[in-house]
Amino acid sequence: MPDSNTVVLRAALAQRKAQSDPEMPEADFFELFAAEQVLKSRDLSYPEIDEGLVDGGGDGGIDAVYAFVNGELITEDFDPSPHRQDVTVDLIIMTVKTQASFDATAVDKVRTATRDLLDFGRSIDEVAALYNVELRTAVGSFRTAFAKLADVFPEVRVHYYYATQGDSEAVHPDVRAKAEALRNETAKLLPNPACSFTFLGASELLALARSSPVGTVDVPFTSAISAGTGFVCLVRLPDYYRLITDETGEIKMPLLEANVRDYAGDVEVNRAIRETLATPQGGQGEEFWTLNNGVAIVASEGAITGSVLKLKDPKIVNGLQTSVEVHRHFHANPERLAAESRSLLVRVALTEDVAYRDRVIRATNTQTPIPAASLRATERIHRNIEDYFKTKDLFYERRKNFYKNQKKPKEKIVTIPQLAQGVMAILLAEPDNSRARPSSLLKRDEDYVKVFSEEYPIGVYLTCARMMQRIEGFLRSPQLSVTPDEKTNLKFHLAMRAAHHLLGASTVHAQDLNDLDLSPLDEATLGEIFNQLRAKLTQFAAEHSIQPDQAAKSPGFRQYVLGQ
Repeated sequence: MPDSNTVVLRAALAQRKAQSDPEMPEADFFELFAAEQVLKSRDLSYPEIDEGLVDGGGDGGIDAVYAFVNGELITEDFDPSPHRQDVTVDLIIMTVKTQASFDATAVDKVRTATRDLLDFGRSIDEVAALYNVELRTAVGSFRTAFAKLADVFPEVRVHYYYATQGDSEAVHPDVRAKAEALRNETAKLLPNPACSFTFLGASELLALARSSPVGTVDVPFTSAISAGTGFVCLVRLPDYYRLITDETGEIKMPLLEANVRDYAGDVEVNRAIRETLATPQGGQGEEFWTLNNGVAIVASEGAITGSVLKLKDPKIVNGLQTSVEVHRHFHANPERLAAESRSLLVRVALTEDVAYRDRVIRATNTQTPIPAASLRATERIHRNIEDYFKTKDLFYERRKNFYKNQKKPKEKIVTIPQLAQGVMAILLAEPDNSRARPSSLLKRDEDYVKVFSEEYPIGVYLTCARMMQRIEGFLRSPQLSVTPDEKTNLKFHLAMRAAHHLLGASTVHAQDLNDLDLSPLDEATLGEIFNQLRAKLTQFAAEHSIQPDQAAKSPGFRQYVLGQ
């Protein structure tokens, strides 16, 4: 008989599934749920979580893979160049089963896959016949980033998770022994990695699910003044470090989500912050806050109680460089926390008004040079798309995880990268770019202005979003005989060709997509187009002696599909 934690977990899963995605298979939903809980402090969006789910034929017993450099998610087009000092690389490998027990066979499968995939003496292509493209891509992206960072000798941490709906206290000693053997084998494949293996049962998953990414926080201060709808205060550096650090010692990414800058790495301003922090008590009696611009926080509510500032749903909208340097300083030198008495200047704006929040972000991030493209999420076009989508029962998540944290149904949430990939494939007829550059697609201004333009009718974005949803729903159909590799490689090409089919032309104009009727895109029609693409991909890859995933990312295959 299942214990009470298992019963409660299964009830909670059933309720969440009914509210979020009733059609999703139970096993798939549990994988998504488990990954979401493990990665909660990483603050990933649903598409980012989905990208790491590698379950299916050829998964080697691994259901999810995620890798990070200094907390930044590694994707196929990840750029490691900003990370040149104090680099930490994390690799998370998950096995997720709906059963109420932990099985030794599952650990054995992961051991075999680990030996194949983390052996840097072998190319990923050498095991292409054994593992699916999603798994090879995820591990390959980790390997590529790690190799490019080898000269800075990064700290490597490998985290194995085995999640079931059972009792982690009841894991058989033989299973624990195999997990320990896996840890030891991993240590021989990578340079001095810190390896952990965690059994997650119903109790642990429930505890993670009940935790909040940010919620309400207490910020102790040494002095503060109330100024209109906000506060200005001095916060001791150790207290600020504790504010931005989670239970595992990692920086709280949800707090920094609204900050439009990326960490700039070993640049002059960060070296100066680092040197100031390293100088005990500021040398000649210098206070840290007099040498630093401080940080800006936006919160929905706040109040002073004694010497503590209580904030609801805070976001650090300016001060990422300072925050990262403070975190790194004390994380590497925890003994300095007790002796440190210097303070940081913290400005807090209280508002639930989204437009005002965006103005604060812009104001606090344009006082120093910053690429205009970095402020994109606050631009009018994204606010307009968000408002328009709401009228159509969709939620445009221009503010990362805003609607996810409100528990809106997963299938109704559209992120900026998702929409950009859809527009790139459908309107601009560049599905190869959508497939190959998921994270860097909008980093260049010339790409961005082609995708997001107020000259396009607003209905273009709704059509692209809904067409991609229809395509993804079709590819998830259990009746469809398609491999995970084919789904990944052909999704965006299918969207492009589906648009051409509806319009009866191979050239698409923005006005064509405004209020386009998608009802003719039934399963039979999509199936016919998909089978044509599948045959073309196989033929093109064979003719060019490359893997299908390489073909799908190439402009040559796009031109081949278009008959050019």
